[in-house]
Formats: sequence, C-alpha cells, structure tokens
Amino acid sequence: MVKKIVNVTDPLTGVEKKVECYFHLHEGELAEMQLATEGGLTNVLQAVVDSKSAPLTVSFFRSILLRAHGEKTEQGEFWKNATRTEIFAAGPAYSAIICWLLQCEPEEMKKFMAGITATGLTVMD
Repeated sequence: MVKKIVNVTDPLTGVEKKVECYFHLHEGELAEMQLATEGGLTNVLQAVVDSKSAPLTVSFFRSILLRAHGEKTEQGEFWKNATRTEIFAAGPAYSAIICWLLQCEPEEMKKFMAGITATGLTVMD
C-alpha cells in the first residue's frame, strides 16, 4: 500500500490543505488485470514506460490510479468503491498525484507501482 500526502488548494475557498491518499491493488485485482491485458500487465507497463508516449502514459496511469485508490476508515480498513473513485478523480488530489506521477523518473514510477501491489508480486523488472 502507498500513502501519498499532497498539498491541494480548495478551488472554492482558496484554502490549502494536506490530503492523504491511499493506493493498493490486492492479489485478485492484479491477477484480473494481468489476464485481461493483452501481453500481460507487466509487459504493458514496461512498454508504456519505455515508449515515452504522453497519451499512452496518461491513459495507463489514470486507469491504475483510479483502480488502486481507496480510503482508509477510522477502523483501519481499506475501502474502494465507484463513488469514492469518482470523487477522487474529480478532485485536486488526483490532479496533484497524476501530475507528480507523470513527471517523475521511471524509477520513481516503478517504486510507486511496486508499493501499490500486493506483497511479493512483481509488476516491473
């Protein structure tokens, strides 16, 4: 699991605040993505990084971020659902994180991807 803290400015009030965002893909999600992706998720991810194609990179990482995003409850559980994802995708925290991810070095992308995946699973060489 990855916890990413970003500073965002509320567009209505202009007030800056810190937002904690959590990302995780469990083993079942990874297995589904691996089987549903032509060439396998690992190969596609490496091809995206190697391609340096902006449209391909944006599309790929958007889908990963939205699939992996969830919220930590007060009880310490991690929950995902379509409503949470929709709210996240429309907000400034998503914008800050996707901008960071698209501007970081490939090694940082790999580190993020390794962090969001289930323990012991490798998604990139």
